Amino acid sequence: QDLTSLKSMAGQTGKKLTSMASNIISDLDRIL
Repeated sequence: QDLTSLKSMAGQTGKKLTSMASNIISDLDRIL
């Protein structure tokens, strides 16, 4: 159970990081 919860937590964090990164990249595209 601990492993599955850790995996889901890691997946959620990864999704947040990727969405944040894409947002930053789009912001940079707008600025440049």
